[in-house]
Amino acid sequence: ISNYEVNSELNIHNLDSEFVMAKKIKSKVILNPQKLALNSFELENNNEKITLLKNIEFYNFKKRKFLEDKVSVNVQALKLQNGLRFLRSSMSPLKGTLTGKVDFILNENDFNLSLSKDSFVDNLRLQFNENKPILSINKLNLKNGDFNVVGSPVDVELSIEIDNTRVRITG
Repeated sequence: ISNYEVNSELNIHNLDSEFVMAKKIKSKVILNPQKLALNSFELENNNEKITLLKNIEFYNFKKRKFLEDKVSVNVQALKLQNGLRFLRSSMSPLKGTLTGKVDFILNENDFNLSLSKDSFVDNLRLQFNENKPILSINKLNLKNGDFNVVGSPVDVELSIEIDNTRVRITG
């Protein structure tokens, strides 16, 4: 068969992977000889929600490549431990919930993540033991946030606002 197209709705329940945990995922998938694409994607895990904002080509069969384009999602109350699960050990002390628009690009050598200016993190904590957090912020407003992960180092360009205090972090 050289010319075909499969349109399907995919539902996944109780997913627990190294990338994300979800009670329910609903997506619409298109498969043809050129590509595997997602026309919609919604993830729910209790109060957490991730919604794909535009269609993406997940895999290109001719180029033999995954996710070459930017992926844009809207997140609501996404626990940082769930959203950053793939960075498990290095990010485990970071707690809180993220809400806002997130763009990411996954290249062969790095991972770029951008947060929109209207994003915020509720109940942000840096906590190495259960009793005392080192840092605790009720609401952190993100003015811009760009992260680039190459191997183990993380490049950060971040502008935040806490109450009326603005902070710029680069590193």
